[in-house]
Amino acid sequence: MLCWAIWRAHNELVWQKKGPWIDEVVSSSSMYIDQWRNAQCNNIITPSFTSLFINGVEILVKPQTHTIKVNVDAAIFRESGKYGYSNVAGDHEGKLVEARTYCREGRAALSVAEAISV
Repeated sequence: MLCWAIWRAHNELVWQKKGPWIDEVVSSSSMYIDQWRNAQCNNIITPSFTSLFINGVEILVKPQTHTIKVNVDAAIFRESGKYGYSNVAGDHEGKLVEARTYCREGRAALSVAEAISV
C-alpha cells in the first residue's frame, strides 16, 4: 500500500505539478490498507456495488461471490503522441483473473482512452 501511495504521489508531481508532503503519502497508504481490510469483510457486500461513497470518499467493497470486478485506467502521453490504457479483472477472492495494458499511437482525449479500455 505504501508503494501504491508513493506511485500516486509521483503521478501527482509529474502530471499535476503538485508534490504531497510525506505525511500525506503515509496517511493515504494507511487509508488504503484500512479500505482493503474493510473490503475483506463479508458483512459489507452489497448486491450491486463494488464501491461505496461515504462523505465523498470511495470505500472499496469486496465483489459478490462468483463476480468479476474490472478496473480500467488510461493515460495520455502528449509529447510522444501516444495514449495508453489498461484493465485488470479480479474475482471475489481477490485473485487476478486477467490484466492487459496497451499503448497506441495517436492522440485521444482521456475520456475516449478510458472508454476504449472498457
